[in-house]
Amino acid sequence: METTSSPDQKLDKVNYKYITENDTKSLVIHMASEIEQMKEKLTHQESQVQKTKMELHQKEEQLKHLHDEIAQNKKKIPEDPLAVIREELARLGIDGNSGKLADALSALSSITSKDKSRI
Repeated sequence: METTSSPDQKLDKVNYKYITENDTKSLVIHMASEIEQMKEKLTHQESQVQKTKMELHQKEEQLKHLHDEIAQNKKKIPEDPLAVIREELARLGIDGNSGKLADALSALSSITSKDKSRI
């Protein structure tokens, strides 16, 4: 903080008999300048508060979205691992029902069904 005295403090020390018109004008200009600086500072701080509020809102939305995704993933846990593979392939835009990939999935399916029948 500045250690210089404010114009108000200086005014208290001034003998009004000796104040000139130029001193008064200078004081008014100085005080008006200080007011403008304070307004600019306030505007900047209000802007910072708005920016922080927007960032907070975005983080809250991201958190909400994450909670929703977690809840959805808990609901749709497939029991069949092949179904998981097919879902992931579909999500990647790969058709799991054609060519060598379909043969591999069928082979896996027959192997897993044999293993399940042994249990």
